[in-house]
Amino acid sequence: MRLVTASILVGITLFTTATLPFTKLASAHLMSAGFGSINIRSDDLILLIALPVAILNAVDDNHDGLLQPDEIKRHRVDILEQLAANFVMRIGGADWPVTDDELLVSLHTDNLGSTPQIEWWQRRVKPAGTPLNACVEISANWFSNNMALHQQFTYAIQIHQNDQTEIITLTRDLSRVRVFCDH
Repeated sequence: MRLVTASILVGITLFTTATLPFTKLASAHLMSAGFGSINIRSDDLILLIALPVAILNAVDDNHDGLLQPDEIKRHRVDILEQLAANFVMRIGGADWPVTDDELLVSLHTDNLGSTPQIEWWQRRVKPAGTPLNACVEISANWFSNNMALHQQFTYAIQIHQNDQTEIITLTRDLSRVRVFCDH
């Protein structure tokens, strides 16, 4: 029975891993706040990071610590601007232009659609001349000096480039990381 269960789980994992780059935005899966994935492909990259509402400024109109659908709609542009302003990613020394920028909500805490987190999805296009195996430099400023250290999120982001995978950790004390830089 354990062998059958393990085989099914391996099959589901392989299917999900193989099809994830081709899934549509509407079929995104739940990702807990503090986790993310960056899949660098031959001509673009896909970024998906789940972030707590607490890192955003002036978008929680009723101050309940959650975002309701109307708050997300009303502040969508501001939320995307805040996320982008506090997350810098250079690959091969270049900024990859954003072609798609979306907010997803896959976790609801009540029947009103309230959420304590949002998932940030982006597609960026590889600039001409950027090598296939390029150094990835990331810095994030999603940390608050006003928040106690035990309330800060640690972000674990898996970065996949060609046949290599690295998991980086971003914290208030380590908010800049470089990977794949010693080719």
